[in-house]
Parts: sequence; C-alpha cells; structure tokens
Amino acid sequence: MHSLLPSLEDLQLRSLPEVDSFPEGGLPSKLHTLCIVDCIKLKVCGLQALPSLSCFRFTGNDVESFDEETLPSTLTTLKIKRLGNLKSLDYKGLYHLTSLKKLSIEGCPKLEFISEQALPSSLEYLHVMTLESLESMGLQRITSLRKLKIWNCPKLASLQGLPPSLECLQLWDQRGRDYKELQHLTSLRTLILKSPKLESLPEDMLPSSLENLEILNLEDLEYKGLRHLTSLRKLRISSSPKLESLPGEGLPSSLESLQISDLRNLKSLNYTGLQHFTSLRKLLISHSPKLEFMPEEGLPSSLEYLKIIDCPLLATRCERETGENWPKISHISSIKISN
Repeated sequence: MHSLLPSLEDLQLRSLPEVDSFPEGGLPSKLHTLCIVDCIKLKVCGLQALPSLSCFRFTGNDVESFDEETLPSTLTTLKIKRLGNLKSLDYKGLYHLTSLKKLSIEGCPKLEFISEQALPSSLEYLHVMTLESLESMGLQRITSLRKLKIWNCPKLASLQGLPPSLECLQLWDQRGRDYKELQHLTSLRTLILKSPKLESLPEDMLPSSLENLEILNLEDLEYKGLRHLTSLRKLRISSSPKLESLPGEGLPSSLESLQISDLRNLKSLNYTGLQHFTSLRKLLISHSPKLEFMPEEGLPSSLEYLKIIDCPLLATRCERETGENWPKISHISSIKISN
C-alpha cells in the first residue's frame, strides 16, 4: 500500500473482520488521519513509522492494552471506541503522546481505571462516555486540561482531583454526589449538568466563575445555589418533567439569556423579579405544553428577543394584538412564535 499510494493522507479501514495485519510494506508514510472500524482481529503496529499521523480513530477491536510501540508520539487527536477487552490505561499507555490534545474513550465495558500516569500533560480535551466499569480516573496533574465530558460512567465514585484549569465540564451523572467538589474549579466557565438524583443546588455549591449553566433531567430543583453566580450570563433548564413552576427568587440578575425547554408540567413563569433583570436580552421557551402564563409583572424592558416553540397555550395568549399576554411582550423587538 505504501508503494501504491505514497501521497495518501487520509485512510479508512472498515468491517474487515478476518484481516489481522497491515499490508506488507506498511501504510503510506504521509498519512495524517487513520480510521480503523470493526477490524476486530487487526494488530495495530508500525504506526510509529508514520511521521505525519496526527489523528487516529480506533473502533471495534480485541486489543487489551496500549504501549509505547502501538501509537506514534505525533498524535494530536485519539478516539477509541468499543474496545471490548481494554481493562486499564496505565503509565505505559498514552503518556508518551506528548502532542496529544484531544482524547475520547467510549464504550469500553471492561475499562476500570485510568491512572494519573497514563495521560500526557499536553491534554486539553477529554471525553469519557459509557464506561460502565470505570471506577477511578487521575486527572489532577493534567494542568492543560480545558474541557472534560463525563457521560454515563455510573461507577465513577468521585470527582475529586479535577484540575483547576478546567473551563468547560459536562456531566451526565447517575449517582447521588456532593457537587461541592466543583467549588475549587475557579476557571470553570461552562457547566452542563444532567443528574436525575439532584434535587437542589445548595448555596455556594458551584464556582462563582460560571458564565454558562445548563441543567437537565432533574427530579426537582431549588435555585438557592445560583444567587452567588454573579458572572452567569446564560442559563438553560431542560428535560425536568416534575417542575411545575420556576421559583420566585434565586436566579442571578447578571443573566443575559434564559432558555426553558422540555418542561412538560411547567404551568407558569411566576418569577416575580424577572422584570428587574435589566441585563436579560434573550428568552427562549420551548416544548412546554402546559405553560400558559407570563409573569404578572411582565418581562424586563431590556429583552430584545423572545422565541416560543411548541407551547400551544402560551402561544395563544401571546398572539399579536389580541392575546392576553400581548401587552407584556409588545415592547420586544424580535418575537418568534411557532407550534
């Protein structure tokens, strides 16, 4: 293959279940991107001979471990998925990948731990998803880490040891835990939290540096823990079917954008102080079929954009000129309503 395609830069090998080795002579030396999918018996070796390889996607294979001879140090992006026999990542695995910026690990059911020595300090983005057996992950020394996504790792016991360099954190958390572990993340700007077992946000649970917060799939919610977030600009509340109303206090006045979506039992926006949110520019309300009423005090004069989608009761009350809520929204320069 090397002699036939000497200038090839991108290569995908898919669904070759009986192939167990690369062609004689190796792979084209100018490869930048290599994608191997469902080649379950293929022995991945010789990649060190690819001096330009920067992106490697590896899915569906029987490999049990990685070592320094498996992956080239030139990699900047590595995505591994559905490696059914991979049990651990230790110091021999990825530490030598000193150029690695992005790492994604998904659907490896036997992976139990990622040691602190396994990951290179150059890492900026880490995504771990659907790792049913993962119990521990050492990240404290990864001081370049900016973005972390942890999705569906039910046995991961603690979030302690997260590096303070984090700017974006996404958590789909099926455990009940104390999120005060996040307090020390003083660089955190964006938090996306999906946790059906979280019932309240205690005061000072979240770092005051937050600018963007998304809360999804909660059983119930009290907002006392948001008042101290004086830098918060964007708030999204979504997929929380038991919420019937938004509380009358607890949201920071710094908000510029508020998005409410998929709250199937929400009946009213009875937030009594919303009118005084002088920084609020955008309000988006969607997929809340029982929502009918705007706040009695009306909406803030600063509001420039209002969008209502799939809220039939509210849409009727907000009809131009004739709707009962029209006087409360008529000052807004851009209004979009659709069912």
